[in-house]
Amino acid sequence: PCVWCYTRILAGLEMRFLCSINAPLPRYLNEAGKIDKDSSDFEYFNKNWVAAERSIFEIAEAVKLGQGITGCEVTDGKRAKRATGFVQAGLILFDIDSGWTIAEAMQSPFVHKFAGLIYKSPSHKEGADRFRIVVGLETPQTDKEFVRYLTKELAKELNDYDFRATDPTRLFFGANPKTLDSIVLINEDTLLTDKIIKSYYDDYLAFKAAQE
Repeated sequence: PCVWCYTRILAGLEMRFLCSINAPLPRYLNEAGKIDKDSSDFEYFNKNWVAAERSIFEIAEAVKLGQGITGCEVTDGKRAKRATGFVQAGLILFDIDSGWTIAEAMQSPFVHKFAGLIYKSPSHKEGADRFRIVVGLETPQTDKEFVRYLTKELAKELNDYDFRATDPTRLFFGANPKTLDSIVLINEDTLLTDKIIKSYYDDYLAFKAAQE
């Protein structure tokens, strides 16, 4: 982050979001900025997830360095074989692999309203945009199924989104540290406010009641 950003962070003026970062991950990345699933090093993607509240600038710096990110605190800081334990979530990440270019996303009302960070994913290539949109929650949410519901509802505003990618405990690679322009957008003034979250939560409760 810039000197101005650090000044605001030290002054306590920055909104901070609960998430987990895998800081040791960059030392195990391949040239593509990822780890092959059949590699013995993949175990380092599954563990070392440390939860803390971070500013959007600190989150951007972490992903720029290739550190892993997930929008929640996971039990014991690691992925479990059957179901990774969910504690609470302070971010929602949307993985955009098709349907939108970065230029189109930057013009979208969704990004203008909610996106605190956009970064290029390791699979991004010229002419084939791959990127992630990071949305901060004003207050961390502890109901895993509500976070899943919220993710799906928000994803309806995204063009051709893969609705299977809505697991609140999903782990993400950061950007490829070799990509110099990996950070597309940082906006400290956009987030999902408690008022908006409550509106979705009321809809969620009505949805649950209708299923009973």
